[in-house]
Formats: sequence, C-alpha cells, structure tokens
Amino acid sequence: MQSLFHKPTQDSPEIILDAQNGVFRIAGTSFSDNPFDVYDPVITWFNDYLKTPNKETVLELKMNYVNTASSKQISDIVALLVRHKDKNIKVRWFYDKQDEDMQYEGETLSMTHEIDFELIPY
Repeated sequence: MQSLFHKPTQDSPEIILDAQNGVFRIAGTSFSDNPFDVYDPVITWFNDYLKTPNKETVLELKMNYVNTASSKQISDIVALLVRHKDKNIKVRWFYDKQDEDMQYEGETLSMTHEIDFELIPY
C-alpha cells in the first residue's frame, strides 16, 4: 500500500501514514481555512488501509493547536477507526502537560469515541 506523507505547513500538521513501517502519525498545528484539503486524503487512505490492516494499528496524534474545523476532521478520522476497532486499533493523544486546551481536546475525543484511547502528557 502506498504511504501518505504531508509536510507540515504554517497551518497544517505533519502527516505520516506508512503501513509498511507501522507509522501512523498526525502532529503539529492545524487551522487551515479548508481542512478538507488536508484531511480528506487521510480519510481516503485509512478507508483503503482498513481493508487489510496490520496486526496492530496505533494512530498517534500530537497536536499543538487545532481549530474547530480541524478538530471535526480529526474526530471523523477517529470515528472511522472506531468502526473497525475489532482490528486491534488504538489511538494515542500526546499533549503538553501544561496545555489544558489540548488535554481537553484529547479527553473530549476519548469520551466521544469508544476505542482504545490513551492520553499521554509530555
């Protein structure tokens, strides 16, 4: 399966979706005026990947800031994973222990979606 890489920009995160090496990471800042441009390819990629996923899939999210529109897109990605949670899927939300907003964002995602979800302060 082809990997998906998106280099971070001023308003969009780094995205690494590499099934061959088992790396699934979205990290950085996300406040694009059109988050669909950033996240639609991610949703498409996961739809294809989940047809024959690895034995374990761990999506790592390490966001510094997300606006409401980006937050909705990230929630949609997690919702997609929830529909396949029988395939050993986990989500890890990393947040700066002094950033209450990102902690709250992760807590909200974990309460909204029934999936193996870990909040990890750093």
